[in-house]
Amino acid sequence: MSVPWHDLRALNNLGNTLHEAGRIEEAGDIHREHLDLCRRTGDLVGESLALVGLGNVFERSGEIQLSADSYEAALGICRETGDAGRQSVLLNNLGNVVRQLGRPQEAMALHQQDLEICRAAQDVSGEDRALVGIASALVELGNPGEALATCRRAVQAAQSSNHGEIELLARTTLLNMLFQQELWPEAIAAGQQALVLFRQSGEPAKEAIVQFNLGRALEEERRPQEAIRAYGEAASLFRAIGDRHGEAQVLNFRGNAFCDMLHAEQAQRDHKKALLIARKIGDQLNEGLALVGLGNALITAKRPREAVPILRQAATVTRQNGNRRQVVLALCHLSAALMEPVEATSPSPFSMRQSDLPRTSTR
Repeated sequence: MSVPWHDLRALNNLGNTLHEAGRIEEAGDIHREHLDLCRRTGDLVGESLALVGLGNVFERSGEIQLSADSYEAALGICRETGDAGRQSVLLNNLGNVVRQLGRPQEAMALHQQDLEICRAAQDVSGEDRALVGIASALVELGNPGEALATCRRAVQAAQSSNHGEIELLARTTLLNMLFQQELWPEAIAAGQQALVLFRQSGEPAKEAIVQFNLGRALEEERRPQEAIRAYGEAASLFRAIGDRHGEAQVLNFRGNAFCDMLHAEQAQRDHKKALLIARKIGDQLNEGLALVGLGNALITAKRPREAVPILRQAATVTRQNGNRRQVVLALCHLSAALMEPVEATSPSPFSMRQSDLPRTSTR
């Protein structure tokens, strides 16, 4: 069987285009077809490309071990053919997924190999990318200070060498680290800088996540009005790109912020919208968050009796989805509602704080 190489490359490009458009299952089918054709025709370069495409699909789908297997197979081919440039990219990809599998020491070794190859080839953008990977591995290895310093170095290097894509990656990783370490003022500054870059590069999905995280940091810094504005921007962006999970989560966070400011009616509106979305798409996590937030908003609105059945339902839903923190919070609010006089004017004493809620990565 003979298939022109340009037809095979067109098949690979189609798979990548479908992946970027969020059509993950279709992308996987195309890359599998491409892989089969390349193996039958003995096209090693095409086979490695198809394996990378499949690795990306598996990683996006959360099948991390399959992703690692695909990247490792592609890496073996690149070593066999002597393709140092693709080896570097694959070492980075494999390092990232191996870290997600809980093997940070192995991830560190892979990113260091990537760094050595890039330095030998004088690939400056590759060096910056490898530094981001090393920083991420350092976090998992329990060296947050060194990780932050390494990531800051990567940001500065990418900025000075004008590598926009790598700078975005480095800033996103830095933002995640600042959130993990609860360095809120620096996280706010980093988030605002990242927003400018994402707007310039036309990446609304990433801009939405940064806006969301910026809202969280502003709320932690007791700047609720700014936080509410950031949440509003994030909700609009998630809605525009069709990410209903993201929209529901942001509405829940904004509802909590309104409740903390004693704006009970606005809080109820946001939680009710989040609840409708979550139930429509089968998102139990955000359904539980919406019920807990709605119950607390009803307590704030002097309607504790109405809050009781909502919070009982919240305890059931959060227990079903395994969110222990939210189960405890629902039961605490329920206890407050049962004890609360009708003339209550403040939220439950167990008002929901951002540390009680799941973190959202900007990856």
